[in-house]
Amino acid sequence: SEIDVRSWMHHTALAMFVNCMMGDDRAFSKEYENPEANDLNIFSSYEDDLDFADTTPINSIAPRSLFNLEGIQNSRTPKEMEQRFNKIISYALKLFTRGKERKDRNEDIGPLLERLMELDDNEAKVQNMLATLVAGHDTTAYTMQYCLLELARNPELQHRARNEVIKIYKEIEREGRQLQFSDIPRFEFVTKCICESLRLWNVASTVFPRVTSFDDKILGKDGNEVNVKKGTKFSFWFYGQHHSKELWGDDAMEYNPDREWLPEELQQSPDSNRPLLGTSVTPCTKRFHPFSLPTRDCVGKNFALTEMRILISHILRNFYLEIPHNSDLQHVKPSMHNKVFNYWANHIGGPVQPHVLKLKVIPIRNSYTKQTNSSSKL
Repeated sequence: SEIDVRSWMHHTALAMFVNCMMGDDRAFSKEYENPEANDLNIFSSYEDDLDFADTTPINSIAPRSLFNLEGIQNSRTPKEMEQRFNKIISYALKLFTRGKERKDRNEDIGPLLERLMELDDNEAKVQNMLATLVAGHDTTAYTMQYCLLELARNPELQHRARNEVIKIYKEIEREGRQLQFSDIPRFEFVTKCICESLRLWNVASTVFPRVTSFDDKILGKDGNEVNVKKGTKFSFWFYGQHHSKELWGDDAMEYNPDREWLPEELQQSPDSNRPLLGTSVTPCTKRFHPFSLPTRDCVGKNFALTEMRILISHILRNFYLEIPHNSDLQHVKPSMHNKVFNYWANHIGGPVQPHVLKLKVIPIRNSYTKQTNSSSKL
């Protein structure tokens, strides 16, 4: 069947972030007739909330309407901004209240929520809750949907990634244990697929501006030196560097996880005896910096990369992905010259992202059965 991968990735990424970082496994509500209404009870009530395992994207519309990047950009009028902020406060207070209840019962409240609860300023609590919920799930969800898109239209790459995943999980099962953090570096090809998605499909094409701390000189377009005064505001254009043929070769606009990567771009450890060493550093070089540049890089980079490797491997282990028949997704590329990408860019208030990304998702067990039956007929 065809699945709205975008909705599922945002639903799952938000669930995983709230569950892992805030210790809350019941932050999605029952189905409402109008989940984006201004009725604050929709966002603050939690007695009837459901376990994540019992929910679908329809149950997470309310919080996703608050914490998705595009939703933030679409709050335009002062009244809409006020209504949105009131809903954010209501949802944040729900998580704080339920966290306090768990703490009173000596239960886990999650490492991030624990830090937020230590803040004395209530406004700071809510603002930090908003920032972490947006940054902690939205960009990760977009990266995963683009990675799945590329694997769907590149069956050979999908086959290789799935084989790696199946091999790792079979070894884990033979050892009689569950997936552990120490297994993460073993997903080498899956990591390449994720990093290539981060490069080709920039979720953040620029970052927040910085200010120079001293006078400096740089080379301009014509090769001449340009004086840059202390206090000059500047930013990085990630899209330009990540799609540069000079830096990446003639196939810079193509999806190629087999391109020549540097170890630090893939979080590979410089010490083979300490494979986990690489997972603690920012994947970053002069040409590749999807999580910005140290020391002001993304605080959640390691959680995001770990989450993506786990979720994508789980999907590949259980499903085949295909592009629907006659879908424009077969040829879309991250270029304004591409009509689909151009449409996405002009119909959203935030970063360039699609509203809907439907893929054909086939359970692997059914596929094996179908293939076996077809072979027997031959």
